[in-house]
Amino acid sequence: MRLHTKLMLGIFIVIILIGGIFELTFKNIMESNLKHEKGTKALSVAQSISNMPEIQKAFSSKNPAAIIQPIAEKIRKQVGAEFIVIGNRQEIRYSHPDPNRLGQKMVGGDNERVFKGESVISESIGTLGPSLRGKAPIFSDGKVIGVVSVGYLQTDIEKEVAKIRRKIFITTMIILLGGLLAALLISLNIKRAIFGLEPKEIAWMYQEKHAILESIHEGIIAIDTNGRITVVNETAHKILNVPSNVLLRGKKIEDVIENTYL
Repeated sequence: MRLHTKLMLGIFIVIILIGGIFELTFKNIMESNLKHEKGTKALSVAQSISNMPEIQKAFSSKNPAAIIQPIAEKIRKQVGAEFIVIGNRQEIRYSHPDPNRLGQKMVGGDNERVFKGESVISESIGTLGPSLRGKAPIFSDGKVIGVVSVGYLQTDIEKEVAKIRRKIFITTMIILLGGLLAALLISLNIKRAIFGLEPKEIAWMYQEKHAILESIHEGIIAIDTNGRITVVNETAHKILNVPSNVLLRGKKIEDVIENTYL
Protein backbone atom coordinates (compact mmCIF):
# COMPACT_ATOMS: atom_id res chain seq x y z
CA MET A 1 0.00 0.00 0.00
CA ARG A 2 1.37 3.40 -1.02
CA LEU A 3 2.21 6.08 1.58
CA HIS A 4 -0.51 8.59 0.70
CA THR A 5 -3.10 5.77 0.74
CA LYS A 6 -1.92 4.69 4.19
CA LEU A 7 -2.05 8.28 5.43
CA MET A 8 -5.54 8.84 4.07
CA LEU A 9 -6.79 5.55 5.48
CA GLY A 10 -5.18 6.16 8.87
CA ILE A 11 -6.57 9.69 9.21
CA PHE A 12 -10.03 8.53 8.11
CA ILE A 13 -10.06 5.67 10.65
CA VAL A 14 -9.14 8.11 13.43
CA ILE A 15 -11.93 10.46 12.34
CA ILE A 16 -14.44 7.57 12.24
CA LEU A 17 -13.46 6.59 15.78
CA ILE A 18 -13.76 10.17 17.02
CA GLY A 19 -17.10 10.58 15.24
CA GLY A 20 -18.44 7.33 16.69
CA ILE A 21 -17.36 8.24 20.22
CA PHE A 22 -18.86 11.72 19.77
CA GLU A 23 -22.21 10.31 18.59
CA LEU A 24 -22.44 7.68 21.34
CA THR A 25 -21.39 10.02 24.15
CA PHE A 26 -23.54 12.95 23.03
CA LYS A 27 -26.57 10.69 22.52
CA ASN A 28 -26.26 9.23 26.02
CA ILE A 29 -25.83 12.68 27.56
CA MET A 30 -28.84 14.07 25.69
CA GLU A 31 -30.99 11.06 26.60
CA SER A 32 -30.01 11.37 30.26
CA ASN A 33 -30.67 15.13 30.26
CA LEU A 34 -34.03 14.69 28.56
CA LYS A 35 -35.15 12.10 31.12
CA HIS A 36 -33.95 14.33 33.95
CA GLU A 37 -35.81 17.30 32.46
CA LYS A 38 -39.05 15.35 32.01
CA GLY A 39 -38.81 13.79 35.47
CA THR A 40 -38.15 17.15 37.13
CA LYS A 41 -41.04 18.75 35.24
CA ALA A 42 -43.41 15.92 36.18
CA LEU A 43 -42.41 16.18 39.85
CA SER A 44 -42.81 19.97 39.86
CA VAL A 45 -46.33 19.71 38.39
CA ALA A 46 -47.26 16.94 40.85
CA GLN A 47 -46.10 19.04 43.82
CA SER A 48 -48.01 22.08 42.56
CA ILE A 49 -51.23 20.07 42.22
CA SER A 50 -50.81 18.44 45.64
CA ASN A 51 -50.65 21.91 47.24
CA MET A 52 -53.83 23.19 45.56
CA PRO A 53 -56.48 23.88 48.26
CA GLU A 54 -59.34 22.79 45.98
CA ILE A 55 -57.69 19.39 45.46
CA GLN A 56 -57.14 18.91 49.20
CA LYS A 57 -60.73 19.93 50.03
CA ALA A 58 -62.14 17.65 47.31
CA PHE A 59 -60.99 14.57 49.25
CA SER A 60 -63.59 15.28 51.96
CA SER A 61 -66.45 15.67 49.47
CA LYS A 62 -68.98 12.96 48.63
CA ASN A 63 -67.70 12.62 45.04
CA PRO A 64 -64.02 13.69 44.88
CA ALA A 65 -63.63 12.60 41.24
CA ALA A 66 -66.30 15.07 40.08
CA ILE A 67 -64.16 17.95 41.38
CA ILE A 68 -60.66 16.59 40.80
CA GLN A 69 -61.04 15.11 37.28
CA PRO A 70 -61.78 18.42 35.43
CA ILE A 71 -58.95 20.23 37.26
CA ALA A 72 -56.43 17.45 36.57
CA GLU A 73 -57.36 17.16 32.88
CA LYS A 74 -57.10 20.91 32.34
CA ILE A 75 -53.63 20.99 33.88
CA ARG A 76 -52.57 17.84 31.96
CA LYS A 77 -53.37 19.48 28.63
CA GLN A 78 -51.60 22.69 29.63
CA VAL A 79 -48.31 20.96 30.63
CA GLY A 80 -48.41 18.33 27.85
CA ALA A 81 -48.28 15.36 30.25
CA GLU A 82 -49.51 11.95 29.14
CA PHE A 83 -51.46 11.50 32.35
CA ILE A 84 -52.23 13.06 35.72
CA VAL A 85 -53.61 10.50 38.13
CA ILE A 86 -54.78 11.49 41.60
CA GLY A 87 -55.70 8.81 44.11
CA ASN A 88 -56.51 8.33 47.78
CA ARG A 89 -54.71 6.27 50.44
CA GLN A 90 -56.29 3.12 49.02
CA GLU A 91 -54.90 4.07 45.56
CA ILE A 92 -58.40 4.56 44.15
CA ARG A 93 -58.27 6.94 41.19
CA TYR A 94 -60.03 10.31 41.31
CA SER A 95 -58.58 11.41 37.98
CA HIS A 96 -57.32 9.70 34.81
CA PRO A 97 -57.09 10.60 31.08
CA ASP A 98 -59.54 7.73 30.46
CA PRO A 99 -62.72 8.50 32.45
CA ASN A 100 -63.65 4.79 32.37
CA ARG A 101 -60.71 4.08 34.70
CA LEU A 102 -61.97 6.39 37.46
CA GLY A 103 -62.70 4.54 40.67
CA GLN A 104 -60.24 1.76 39.77
CA LYS A 105 -57.00 1.09 41.62
CA MET A 106 -53.77 2.80 40.53
CA VAL A 107 -51.20 0.63 38.73
CA GLY A 108 -47.41 0.69 39.07
CA GLY A 109 -46.74 -0.21 42.70
CA ASP A 110 -44.50 2.80 43.30
CA ASN A 111 -46.58 4.73 45.88
CA GLU A 112 -45.05 3.30 49.05
CA ARG A 113 -42.53 6.11 49.58
CA VAL A 114 -45.11 8.74 48.62
CA PHE A 115 -47.49 7.56 51.35
CA LYS A 116 -44.59 8.07 53.77
CA GLY A 117 -44.54 11.74 52.78
CA GLU A 118 -41.81 11.73 50.09
CA SER A 119 -41.93 13.25 46.63
CA VAL A 120 -40.26 10.94 44.10
CA ILE A 121 -39.40 10.46 40.44
CA SER A 122 -39.89 6.88 39.29
CA GLU A 123 -40.10 4.69 36.21
CA SER A 124 -42.86 2.12 36.15
CA ILE A 125 -45.43 0.38 33.93
CA GLY A 126 -49.00 1.63 34.19
CA THR A 127 -52.20 1.14 32.25
CA LEU A 128 -50.85 3.36 29.44
CA GLY A 129 -47.47 1.60 29.30
CA PRO A 130 -43.94 2.26 30.63
CA SER A 131 -43.67 5.83 31.90
CA LEU A 132 -41.50 8.34 33.76
CA ARG A 133 -43.44 9.74 36.69
CA GLY A 134 -43.25 12.53 39.22
CA LYS A 135 -45.20 11.72 42.39
CA ALA A 136 -46.12 13.94 45.34
CA PRO A 137 -48.18 13.29 48.48
CA ILE A 138 -51.33 15.24 49.30
CA PHE A 139 -51.45 16.35 52.93
CA SER A 140 -54.32 17.28 55.22
CA ASP A 141 -53.64 18.23 58.84
CA GLY A 142 -50.12 16.85 58.50
CA LYS A 143 -51.29 13.44 57.27
CA VAL A 144 -50.96 11.97 53.77
CA ILE A 145 -54.45 11.53 52.33
CA GLY A 146 -53.59 10.90 48.71
CA VAL A 147 -51.09 10.97 45.89
CA VAL A 148 -50.60 12.91 42.66
CA SER A 149 -48.84 11.13 39.80
CA VAL A 150 -47.81 13.08 36.69
CA GLY A 151 -46.25 11.05 33.90
CA TYR A 152 -44.74 11.02 30.44
CA LEU A 153 -44.67 7.81 28.40
CA GLN A 154 -41.26 6.27 27.68
CA THR A 155 -42.30 5.88 24.03
CA ASP A 156 -42.77 9.67 23.75
CA ILE A 157 -39.38 10.27 25.36
CA GLU A 158 -37.81 7.74 22.99
CA LYS A 159 -39.35 9.58 20.02
CA GLU A 160 -37.72 12.82 21.17
CA VAL A 161 -34.42 10.99 21.68
CA ALA A 162 -34.74 9.54 18.14
CA LYS A 163 -35.13 13.08 16.73
CA ILE A 164 -32.01 14.20 18.59
CA ARG A 165 -30.17 11.06 17.43
CA ARG A 166 -30.98 11.85 13.79
CA LYS A 167 -29.55 15.35 14.20
CA ILE A 168 -26.43 13.92 15.85
CA PHE A 169 -26.08 11.34 13.05
CA ILE A 170 -26.30 14.04 10.36
CA THR A 171 -23.71 16.13 12.21
CA THR A 172 -21.43 13.11 12.57
CA MET A 173 -21.71 12.30 8.84
CA ILE A 174 -20.80 15.90 7.95
CA ILE A 175 -17.76 15.61 10.23
CA LEU A 176 -16.77 12.30 8.60
CA LEU A 177 -17.12 13.67 5.08
CA GLY A 178 -15.12 16.76 6.04
CA GLY A 179 -12.51 14.49 7.62
CA LEU A 180 -12.29 12.36 4.48
CA LEU A 181 -11.73 15.46 2.36
CA ALA A 182 -9.10 16.73 4.82
CA ALA A 183 -7.37 13.33 4.80
CA LEU A 184 -7.31 13.34 0.99
CA LEU A 185 -5.84 16.87 0.84
CA ILE A 186 -3.21 16.11 3.49
CA SER A 187 -2.10 12.89 1.77
CA LEU A 188 -1.90 14.62 -1.64
CA ASN A 189 0.13 17.52 -0.19
CA ILE A 190 2.55 15.09 1.47
CA LYS A 191 2.84 13.12 -1.75
CA ARG A 192 3.59 16.33 -3.67
CA ALA A 193 6.14 17.44 -1.04
CA ILE A 194 8.13 14.21 -1.37
CA PHE A 195 7.77 14.13 -5.17
CA GLY A 196 5.58 11.05 -5.11
CA LEU A 197 8.31 8.91 -3.57
CA GLU A 198 7.66 6.07 -1.16
CA PRO A 199 9.54 5.78 2.19
CA LYS A 200 11.68 2.92 0.88
CA GLU A 201 12.64 4.97 -2.17
CA ILE A 202 13.55 7.96 0.02
CA ALA A 203 15.66 5.76 2.29
CA TRP A 204 17.40 4.20 -0.71
CA MET A 205 18.15 7.63 -2.21
CA TYR A 206 19.59 8.82 1.12
CA GLN A 207 21.85 5.76 1.35
CA GLU A 208 22.88 6.18 -2.28
CA LYS A 209 23.69 9.87 -1.78
CA HIS A 210 25.69 9.09 1.35
CA ALA A 211 27.65 6.35 -0.43
CA ILE A 212 28.47 8.67 -3.35
CA LEU A 213 29.61 11.51 -1.08
CA GLU A 214 31.87 9.24 0.94
CA SER A 215 33.41 7.68 -2.18
CA ILE A 216 34.56 11.06 -3.56
CA HIS A 217 38.17 12.04 -2.77
CA GLU A 218 37.38 15.75 -2.69
CA GLY A 219 36.02 17.36 0.42
CA ILE A 220 32.41 18.47 0.03
CA ILE A 221 30.54 20.93 2.26
CA ALA A 222 27.06 22.33 1.57
CA ILE A 223 25.24 25.04 3.49
CA ASP A 224 21.68 26.39 3.64
CA THR A 225 20.55 29.99 3.13
CA ASN A 226 21.34 30.76 6.78
CA GLY A 227 24.95 29.65 6.38
CA ARG A 228 24.55 26.46 8.39
CA ILE A 229 26.23 23.24 7.25
CA THR A 230 23.80 20.71 5.81
CA VAL A 231 26.20 18.25 4.14
CA VAL A 232 29.80 17.33 4.95
CA ASN A 233 31.65 14.19 3.86
CA GLU A 234 34.47 12.24 5.50
CA THR A 235 37.15 13.72 3.20
CA ALA A 236 36.11 17.24 4.29
CA HIS A 237 36.60 16.17 7.92
CA LYS A 238 40.16 15.02 7.09
CA ILE A 239 41.03 18.19 5.15
CA LEU A 240 39.73 20.37 8.00
CA ASN A 241 41.51 18.13 10.49
CA VAL A 242 38.25 17.60 12.38
CA PRO A 243 37.60 14.11 13.84
CA SER A 244 34.76 12.30 12.12
CA ASN A 245 32.93 11.87 15.44
CA VAL A 246 32.57 15.67 15.76
CA LEU A 247 29.23 16.75 14.37
CA LEU A 248 29.57 19.62 11.90
CA ARG A 249 26.05 19.57 10.51
CA GLY A 250 24.02 22.47 11.86
CA LYS A 251 27.04 24.62 12.70
CA LYS A 252 27.69 28.02 11.13
CA ILE A 253 30.17 27.70 8.26
CA GLU A 254 32.22 30.64 9.69
CA ASP A 255 32.78 28.60 12.87
CA VAL A 256 34.39 25.84 10.81
CA ILE A 257 36.09 27.74 7.98
CA GLU A 258 37.04 31.30 8.77
CA ASN A 259 36.82 34.02 6.11
CA THR A 260 34.89 31.71 3.80
CA TYR A 261 32.97 33.08 0.84
CA LEU A 262 30.33 30.39 0.99
